[in-house]
Amino acid sequence: MQVYHNLSRFRKRSSLSTWIFRIAINEAKRHFRARKGVEQVGIEAETLAVSPTAERAMIEHQQDRALAAAIERLPEKQRMTVLLRTQQNLSFQEVAAVLGCSVGSARVNFHHAVKRLRRELAGS
Repeated sequence: MQVYHNLSRFRKRSSLSTWIFRIAINEAKRHFRARKGVEQVGIEAETLAVSPTAERAMIEHQQDRALAAAIERLPEKQRMTVLLRTQQNLSFQEVAAVLGCSVGSARVNFHHAVKRLRRELAGS
């Protein structure tokens, strides 16, 4: 929706896809700012039977939640770099264009983020 409403503001200083990703990032930032301070409490409605398959699914679900929480705690540039690389499958060059930094900075941000995530998840 934001892309449609702001199409007249596109200045062609970057590719259209980069401009659209920038809008998506700004919307994501707005979303995360709105969620700050709101404690989320989740209650599972389903009761899993104790079986190897159910147990494995529960472990994977817990690991996914731990990873998502750890990613949310990353500094903004690192978090955005990780999300653009892993969720959007962008190259480092594309990530750099979206974030307005050098390719080297995008690589360093990603490296530091992965290192921090590994360290944090190893402790949990």
